[in-house]
Amino acid sequence: METVIENIKVNQQLRASLIEIKTNSQGNESYFQDYDFYLKLISYFDHDDPKVRKNSALIVGMFSFKDVVDVLLKGYDREKTEYVKEAYLKGCLNHDCYHHIDTLEKIQESLMEVEEKEHQKHIQAQLKIVNELILGNKHHRKKLLRMQHDYVDVVLTTVPWYQFTLFEDLKGMLYKPVGQGVLVRTSSLMELKDLRNFDEILIPLSGCSAMNINVEEIITKIEKSSLKHILEVLYNTNDPFYFKVSDRLKNKNGKLMKDVAERLAILFPKLLLNSPHHYEIEIVLKELRENQVNAYLKIMDIENRRFSYRQDTTSFSMKPFLAATLMKLAYPYFDGFSRVLDPFCGSGTLLIERDKARHCHFVMGLDIYGKGLEIAKKNAHKAKLNIHFVHKDALRFVNSEDFDEIFTDMPTREQMSDMESLTDLYDRFFKRIPRLVKHNGYVFIYTSELSLVRKNLRLQQKVLSLVEHYELIRERRMYYFFIIKVR
Repeated sequence: METVIENIKVNQQLRASLIEIKTNSQGNESYFQDYDFYLKLISYFDHDDPKVRKNSALIVGMFSFKDVVDVLLKGYDREKTEYVKEAYLKGCLNHDCYHHIDTLEKIQESLMEVEEKEHQKHIQAQLKIVNELILGNKHHRKKLLRMQHDYVDVVLTTVPWYQFTLFEDLKGMLYKPVGQGVLVRTSSLMELKDLRNFDEILIPLSGCSAMNINVEEIITKIEKSSLKHILEVLYNTNDPFYFKVSDRLKNKNGKLMKDVAERLAILFPKLLLNSPHHYEIEIVLKELRENQVNAYLKIMDIENRRFSYRQDTTSFSMKPFLAATLMKLAYPYFDGFSRVLDPFCGSGTLLIERDKARHCHFVMGLDIYGKGLEIAKKNAHKAKLNIHFVHKDALRFVNSEDFDEIFTDMPTREQMSDMESLTDLYDRFFKRIPRLVKHNGYVFIYTSELSLVRKNLRLQQKVLSLVEHYELIRERRMYYFFIIKVR
């Protein structure tokens, strides 16, 4: 590395040496304290070879001197080759650009004004980086949805076959069940924000259904769609929206998403700013039929409000909208001010949603996974709920007072690869239920292990009776929700 740096300093094998530094910089951070090396790289911003200028700018961005961003933005301003300009901006990504926001916003504005098609690919690449720099270094004022607006049709996606869990909450509104969930006509998206048992709100774009999976057809139909009109209806602003294109294809296609995003930013330069990491809206491309996609608009702000307590998760954490759906199914069996136990509580989602569905007198979660319990405690604190979490094996827990309910997402073979141990856990847990739950109490169990539950219900039929059970598809697998009464 010292030899390579020396070559750069004396202008020998310059192209190859710059590439060597750029590709093998990790673990050699000490070399980026060499001020003479830094000054030499800056001098190459005026080199005749555009690739030398490009790689010099990228390497300058690896230094931590105070004037790095100043130097790079001045280089950007002098640079005439569009694909090289991208490197100057990219070099700024690792630095605090707070004091350069005005400059970055002027660059953003000028890039949005460019209409010539010849350089649009490179213009969009620059704009994408500038968007990230601005959003990462400036507090972005959220755009406010109108409280009331003209009617729009939205799809509330649900667990397959469980659209009916939303019907009661939609009384007084025009709605009908559709394949993905419930189609609702509303004049206020805000009135949907407190509904818990849907996954996401998708706004269908007119003329954008059953599109072939190719860039030209998708772009042509979105251009003619209701996208711009819907945003004008929902928001009172002339500011552009930061957006990303979301891949909901059966076979993920990152290149297609990238190409569609770039083309949309060119198509709607005053409306859409491509920003895949910080965004306000999504254009969702969802494959519902083989090799055909529908396009939807998704508003991120509403999505983020409902389950704001969810600070962290584990790999097996239940989605909160699914937990809320289970609460709808179980609600007729809830009693006021119940004592509720989850013996396998994980990150606490089920217990939080249980208490939100109907307030409980006492709520306790057990788990042997300490990290999961810490997550559960943080989530419950954020939800402002007083839930007691105990680091304890459910099969060894001794209670001083019976519970009214057990509500739990039980371990499955994905979590316990040893089938013998999993079987033993179910057998021993079902035997303990009468010692945990009072007479006429209920046990609500969500699991994919149908045979293990059926077996133990048969063995414990004198003390446990099955009231209802539901089948739910989760990530292309069948799960089951059992409502069991303790005799």
